[in-house]
Amino acid sequence: MKILVTGGAGFIGTSVVRQLLGDGDGVVNLDKLTYAGSNPPLGALGEGGRYALEVADVADAAAVARIFAQHRPEAVMHLAAETHVDRSIDRPADFIDANIVGTFTMLEAARHHWQSLDPAGRAGFRFHLISTDEVFGSLEEGASADEAARYQPNSPYAASKAAADHLAEGGYAALLVSWVAESEEEPDERLGEWLDGSGCDAWVLSLNAADPLDHAAGWNEHLSADAAAYGAALDEWLAYFDSLGVGWISEGAVLLHRRGGQAHALRVDEVDEDDLEFAGDQIERVFTAQARLAALADDDALADEVAVLAPTVRVEQRLAPGSREADTWLVLDEGTNAEYELDPDVAEVVALFDGDLTLGRAIARVGRAFDLERRELAELRDDSLAEVRDLLELGFAELK
Repeated sequence: MKILVTGGAGFIGTSVVRQLLGDGDGVVNLDKLTYAGSNPPLGALGEGGRYALEVADVADAAAVARIFAQHRPEAVMHLAAETHVDRSIDRPADFIDANIVGTFTMLEAARHHWQSLDPAGRAGFRFHLISTDEVFGSLEEGASADEAARYQPNSPYAASKAAADHLAEGGYAALLVSWVAESEEEPDERLGEWLDGSGCDAWVLSLNAADPLDHAAGWNEHLSADAAAYGAALDEWLAYFDSLGVGWISEGAVLLHRRGGQAHALRVDEVDEDDLEFAGDQIERVFTAQARLAALADDDALADEVAVLAPTVRVEQRLAPGSREADTWLVLDEGTNAEYELDPDVAEVVALFDGDLTLGRAIARVGRAFDLERRELAELRDDSLAEVRDLLELGFAELK
């Protein structure tokens, strides 16, 4: 059997390669040959044409596709990963890229390869993902965990491996994480770097954000009764953040939905922790909408779609003190970001959502009702398309 082994130049991978070759199997070793690996000395085991080394990155889709096409493996053992918890804290983006994006890339390539096999080849093909005990978190002395234990990753390394363990087309994941930035002006820049190429649409709910001092003070508040210990902890945390060039830290939830296609959405919303409610149905609507929106040729194509408000949304008219005209608010009975104020003109369009009328026809009908000029109608169209897209991305509306 010819087996594609990723990370076969690492500490564990080298032993795997030797074992397979000793058993008489053919091995294609895909390894980036970074700090964690070196070309293994195989001696006689590497002779006879049963061993090939491919120096490549598992996150490089083109290289991985070429290797599958050239070597036609009958099975895959995916060991390649960035390792060591300390490094994952210093350089988390590397771990997201290798452990999540790399696993996704390998799975996609393996799927395409599997589809090219004959029935017997498909039946025998296997993809083995080798993970880590770190996904189960820290265990008390004497305790143990097996594959049925609850995941409790507590480092970027463990979280990235846990996410890779559960990657499946159409699957969902939720990660509670902190992310850092150089300044408050660009707080979410690294999120895009982490998630780019993951094969997932992402909705990030930012719950808290602070500068390094406030962040450190909050996490070490349990030491506040001991001034010396509290001060020492703050000094240690601030020195660490300073060494990384961190000026702003955010905390929240990263919600992921794996979906086919090349372009994927990333949306970040600030959320009040006190407003969080059960949001399963809302999250499903959000990602369903992201997939539908991604399939549209452009924003104008949204005008040909039929949008409706979600079943749990109600419309409220609120009259502010001293005002003669009421504002229109959409209120979500369960979920997060549960209130949305509509632009007064767009509210007239949304009021026509009956399950049959396209968005474009609803805009045109409002234009006729208010005898809008061409420029005014164009502004209404732009505002309506933008605001309805926002409602879809927040789960207040859905497309039929």
